[in-house]
Amino acid sequence: MFITLRQTGSHRMLLLVVAGVLLLSGCRSDGGQEATDAPLQTTAQAEPEPQTTTDPVPTEVDPTVTTEEEPPPAAGGYVPDELVGAWTGGPGSRSGFRYEFHADGTYRFTGILQQAGGPTFLLEETGVVDVSGSSMRLEPLEAQFRRDPPSSPAAPFKEVQRSPRTVTWELTAAAGIEVLRLIDEASGGESSFVRDTP
Repeated sequence: MFITLRQTGSHRMLLLVVAGVLLLSGCRSDGGQEATDAPLQTTAQAEPEPQTTTDPVPTEVDPTVTTEEEPPPAAGGYVPDELVGAWTGGPGSRSGFRYEFHADGTYRFTGILQQAGGPTFLLEETGVVDVSGSSMRLEPLEAQFRRDPPSSPAAPFKEVQRSPRTVTWELTAAAGIEVLRLIDEASGGESSFVRDTP
């Protein structure tokens, strides 16, 4: 079927518009979406090469080397050589107190108090000692108290809390006997100790 149109200026314009629309719509299909004949391109990824593991070559074990970790040493202070050793004495004329000062900056204190006709009390204390000049700082790390006879046979020792203390020390020697004098800076109390002989 043919339609004859008279070509006028306005009709010519209309024909050009219709032709343009037809040309444009001919390039589209599927509801206005652009059709492409180009195949989808995918990027091929190379498969990773399998990894191989090798067992380590067995080596001989040195029996003198231990693999277990040993606990770190306790952090100590400083003790001059002339104070290293054991000292026995106490406040005033009393005895039953004993200090052991070690070169690694640790100490051990044992104190025995005995009441006439009563129980005996024992205090054991370990800690860090740091000597600077004539000043000595004692910092307890662990302390135990025991009563004999015990007030509770099931638990003869009782953990106690002891505070750090600072003392002034003085060392004298007469007739081959070394005497260590300790003066508590807080209370002013004095104690004298004699070096234990081996």
